[in-house]
Amino acid sequence: MSVTPPLWSTSTITFYKPQRLGSEDLPALVEVVGEDPQRFWDRLLDGVAASGARAVEFSIPPGDWATARHAYGGAAGVRRALARRGLAISSSYMTGHPISDAVNNSAERSRLRELVHDHASFIAELSGDLILQGPAKRALTEEGPSEHVAPEFRDAVADIVEDMARAARAGGTRYAIHTEAYSLVARDTDVDAMMARTDPELVLLCPDAGHITLDGGDAVSILRRHAARVPIAHWKDCAAPVSGDISTGHIRHGRMIESFRRAGHGIVDWPRFADEFIRNPTPRWAVAEVDFADAPVADVAEVLTFGRAVIDKSVGRAHG
Repeated sequence: MSVTPPLWSTSTITFYKPQRLGSEDLPALVEVVGEDPQRFWDRLLDGVAASGARAVEFSIPPGDWATARHAYGGAAGVRRALARRGLAISSSYMTGHPISDAVNNSAERSRLRELVHDHASFIAELSGDLILQGPAKRALTEEGPSEHVAPEFRDAVADIVEDMARAARAGGTRYAIHTEAYSLVARDTDVDAMMARTDPELVLLCPDAGHITLDGGDAVSILRRHAARVPIAHWKDCAAPVSGDISTGHIRHGRMIESFRRAGHGIVDWPRFADEFIRNPTPRWAVAEVDFADAPVADVAEVLTFGRAVIDKSVGRAHG
């Protein structure tokens, strides 16, 4: 097996908090950014460059592809903004909530297909080639969150995921499902079920070590089993799994962030994760992600230093 160090990126969501711009929460920030999106994006990209990252992943609004397009007037403007700072684009994320809405709703499915295609086409114009999408929420019963997910629901979601992957391919990019705690793709058995139900040539996987660990999964094991379908991973840590009633359903991202940590400050086994991550004939993307970091430039710089050191040791062991 070939051994290849990764390429390093970071996510726009890391850089939101210092730019609150007087807003109280994320929806309010999105509204404020809408008044002057280029100001927000200039500061964000300056921060990415200052952190030492040489690529960026677009995330949820206001650090998303559509707001970037609006800020700079189109793909050409975004390319210039990236190039001035020596940055490339590694990937672009979109939420998976519409996947749940598209089950048994052909109109919503068509709308989502068009959105994925447009998203992919824009990223391809930036010389990017990877769309990430969050998974569907775990099925909910009338009584509350359900531990059991019906095979029929898994089948329906997998069919939609493949459809979205085809839309991304038509737009010029690859497509990967991003693991998210308390969703249909986070626990080991759930990830295995999605991978088994989808075409490996179409549907790839972005393991987020923090999300997997929060939901009680084993990030190293998932990476090992599905390595051939992993072009990218989010290097995020977690203090400990959170179990109990909330572990079976959908909880808000803000609650999850309380348990997330910078890589190297939690319980993820990064040496073993790195050992698996470098076993690939081509470099994967490693995304240093610290959701809503207090000090994003310093935090990303720290994760990059930590991650590169862990990778160097893995390469050394591999060449033994």
